[in-house]
Amino acid sequence: MRWKILLGLALAALVTIVAAQNASALTVRFLFWSFQMSQALVIFFSGMAGFFVGWLLAATRGLKKSTK
Repeated sequence: MRWKILLGLALAALVTIVAAQNASALTVRFLFWSFQMSQALVIFFSGMAGFFVGWLLAATRGLKKSTK
């Protein structure tokens, strides 16, 4: 269990380093919306979205195992 925490912290540190080195502004287009945002924020929000999707998938897998 401890290795999972260390792996998570290492990945979070890598995302932070990459985001800090890419702080220029860019245009984000999604469906009908278009807006300017820092590239660092796009990387950060993408990382957080990936974390939450993985967390939700792991949680639903745990629920399925506990009901059997």
